[in-house]
Amino acid sequence: MHSQTNRRPIRSPINSFGRLAQLTGLKIDRILKSGKQPTRVYARSLLGYWAILPLRMTAVAVSEWLGIRQPAVTRAAARGESITASNNLKLLEK
Repeated sequence: MHSQTNRRPIRSPINSFGRLAQLTGLKIDRILKSGKQPTRVYARSLLGYWAILPLRMTAVAVSEWLGIRQPAVTRAAARGESITASNNLKLLEK
């Protein structure tokens, strides 16, 4: 039997949407809709970063969930990391 201790817990980014909507002023359906509008790219970048790092999802899982390719998720997560660091943003408010 394999030990479950090394497996990363997978959480859904659904709970992140409230925070993203608060930060961006976009509704959830607008965040998930495809497009290259700056506010939407900003929101999806944060979503990609927060889904991969704090929520511990794989880029493949996020890509399947968002309906985009894995390299796009990886690029979005890199943008999200930069946005998060430069603006001192947190997934959870304290």
